[in-house]
Amino acid sequence: MTETSMPVRSVRTAVASDEEELMVMCRMLHEENGLFPMSEDRVRRVLRMAFDAQGGVLGVIGNPGKIEAMIYMLISQIWHSDDWHLDELFSYCRPEYRKSNNAKRLIQFAKDCSDELHL
Repeated sequence: MTETSMPVRSVRTAVASDEEELMVMCRMLHEENGLFPMSEDRVRRVLRMAFDAQGGVLGVIGNPGKIEAMIYMLISQIWHSDDWHLDELFSYCRPEYRKSNNAKRLIQFAKDCSDELHL
């Protein structure tokens, strides 16, 4: 499919039932970019911070079982400031969807979250 023929997908908030599919995608992301060994327990804890609204924001594109892309942001503070911000932990698009507008949609989702949270 070309970029213009790809269906338009909106970004939705990930839910706990997405966890196993997101773990598959996290493994793919780690294979491409990982610097250190991946701790599956730690990754699951971070994902669950978003599912449980404990400071994580996880947006995905695609229906359950067919997630195309994901972005994870953590509500955080930089080491030298008391101000809060959204820290992007990762943004990932499956290889077969990289010629879509998914990356642009994930960036817009991040901007929208920033506006909504006033961060």
